[in-house]
Amino acid sequence: MRASEDDFLRPVEDLAQFGEDTPYRFFQHGVDESTLRRSLVDPFRLGGSTGFVTRAYDAGADRWVEPKWMTAPADAILVIDGRFLGRQRLAGLWNFRIVLDAHASDPADERYRLEEAFGRQSAQAVYDDSDPERPFRRWFDSC
Repeated sequence: MRASEDDFLRPVEDLAQFGEDTPYRFFQHGVDESTLRRSLVDPFRLGGSTGFVTRAYDAGADRWVEPKWMTAPADAILVIDGRFLGRQRLAGLWNFRIVLDAHASDPADERYRLEEAFGRQSAQAVYDDSDPERPFRRWFDSC
């Protein structure tokens, strides 16, 4: 199964309660982590015994989407991509973390990603994509 953090963002109107529209506000509050957990991660972890959704929000239209509930076999693997999934408060959700170490398109994304100590130290795999023609795995172990 595949899902994206971008399909679990907060509506623009909901973000307003967290103050001025800044990159930091989006970094801290842009993802609706409660919906991500409640409608995707937690039910998926039950191993096929309950339904889950892989998309809750349409960022382009700034609106919630009608949930499409699905199930998966007990041995299914869930892959979720996203810029901010490596933050410490979500660390317990993931069994395996891959960090794509590339230059952020938005300097604010990169600053907050580094401030939060995203991934490199706690990821099981880090791939450097600074040259998209030749990505390679970086090794950060201390053996």
